[in-house]
Amino acid sequence: MKLHRSLALAACAPLVLVVASCADSDSNNASRATQAARSDSIVATPAGMACRVVEVEGGNISGIKRTVNVFLSGKTTADDLRAVALEIKDHDDASYERTFIHYWLPGMEVGAGAWASSHFNPDLKVAILGSTAEQDQATASGLNRPGVVMVGMWNWGQVGLTSLFKEDGQLWIGQAHNDGSSGKNKVVESKSEMGRRFDPIEKNPSGEFWLLTEDGRLEIRDGEGLIVRLEPYIR
Repeated sequence: MKLHRSLALAACAPLVLVVASCADSDSNNASRATQAARSDSIVATPAGMACRVVEVEGGNISGIKRTVNVFLSGKTTADDLRAVALEIKDHDDASYERTFIHYWLPGMEVGAGAWASSHFNPDLKVAILGSTAEQDQATASGLNRPGVVMVGMWNWGQVGLTSLFKEDGQLWIGQAHNDGSSGKNKVVESKSEMGRRFDPIEKNPSGEFWLLTEDGRLEIRDGEGLIVRLEPYIR
């Protein structure tokens, strides 16, 4: 499994929209608060997951298009994303020909490839671009076998699920991709002031390695520094 810096750099009941704004008796302040609420609000999915909705600065063209980022607390289903998309569109006072909605998981870098999208272009189309929760569960279950000691698993946006485990005394970094393919690297652990460092036994020209930090995140680095930081996978 070879890493690439360019790849790494490239979450049935009606929904409830909850908007928080500061009360102010002054009408101008109230107007500003209302505008801010429209650009930063909370939507709850049918499954009860809270999603923060943020307008993309400079992403709206009056009457033509609207662009929104939605920050999820975890992975959810395509049906939930569809419901969120409809709720966002229904609660906008303005009318747009097209609405583009991007979904981001915790720790993902905005602009480096969303986990999912639900675009009205003009008809609604939902696409999960990364691995689904079901795929992650299947990957985790596949590693639950005799002789395997799991160190940890991490979500990697559109790429899939990364795992660190020991099998028959050998440390491995595994990668399960959302297209069903997978790969793994033999690694060796060494000391680092920044955390537990894992280098591939078969060296690569770019010098990529993995760093498990004290807060449980997995970083992928090379000689130029940090490539990507992965959040722990929560079953």
